[in-house]
Amino acid sequence: MNDAEDSSLSDSSNITQPNSPLTDNEVAASKVLLPDKSKIYNEQNNCYQMEYLLGPEDSLTIVVTGQNEYQIVKDVVISIDGTFIFDFFGEVKAAGLSTQQLEKVIQSSLSKDFLVDPRVSVSIKDYQSHKIYISGQVNQPGKYIIKRQCALLSEIILEAGGLHGNFRKDAFIIRANNENENPNIEMIDLYQLLIEGDRVLNIPVYDKDIIQVFDKGENVFGPQNSIFIFGEIEKPGMYPFSDDLTVLSAILINGGGFTKVAKKSKVVVKREINDKIESIMINLDDVMQGKKDIDISLKPGDIIQVPRTFF
Repeated sequence: MNDAEDSSLSDSSNITQPNSPLTDNEVAASKVLLPDKSKIYNEQNNCYQMEYLLGPEDSLTIVVTGQNEYQIVKDVVISIDGTFIFDFFGEVKAAGLSTQQLEKVIQSSLSKDFLVDPRVSVSIKDYQSHKIYISGQVNQPGKYIIKRQCALLSEIILEAGGLHGNFRKDAFIIRANNENENPNIEMIDLYQLLIEGDRVLNIPVYDKDIIQVFDKGENVFGPQNSIFIFGEIEKPGMYPFSDDLTVLSAILINGGGFTKVAKKSKVVVKREINDKIESIMINLDDVMQGKKDIDISLKPGDIIQVPRTFF
């Protein structure tokens, strides 16, 4: 796909040079990262070369062929904990493996006790585990499933129906970080990428990344005046802080509510205190059943993480 020339990404005839959501000084003070152009080309190439790694909710077809063309064909779905149950030897850990690696795991287990020199083939029947979220000034905001380890930014914008309205110049790419760090937030100049055709800004986006495209007239907030909501909610992202926000109200009002697999009893708020990230656990099942006094008032920079239920 030619990222700059696809007319469905935006209608350049109606676009004037948009405003940036942050001034240069605000960018410098807000922990927003600007793209490192020296690394982008390698990342773009790797995006097409990396093997897809399996994850929860992916559906697989497994074919095992033994002697005398004895054959087993089995469809499985990887569970939330990354495993599935296979005939003969039970639970198989699949999350984080490629299909070729999983073939070797199954073949090795079958060869030990069950079949002589089995041949194993694993194919992906339905991709479900790698999801990217896009919100704001696109025609079809929401959750998009990718069939590679990563996708390019323009591919997700195109799949979301392209930009609409008077979008602002800069979009935020928000990536949840590990347990003891704040999210990474990268700022991309959409006008330069999509209208002027600067392909080096077509950065790879990965599972659970959030793309936020702002309206030109929107009162845009910097990351230090925001809260972040990740995990099993309908609209993960970065939202403006207000004094009356609690954990539950932020999830219901800003985040669009819980998904069906959200574990509401184990929600975690991460807060920076004295340059360290502290974790506060809250049982939102109890809050929703009337124990409102245990709900937590949010502070700027707080990160809410809603985990999945393991069935």
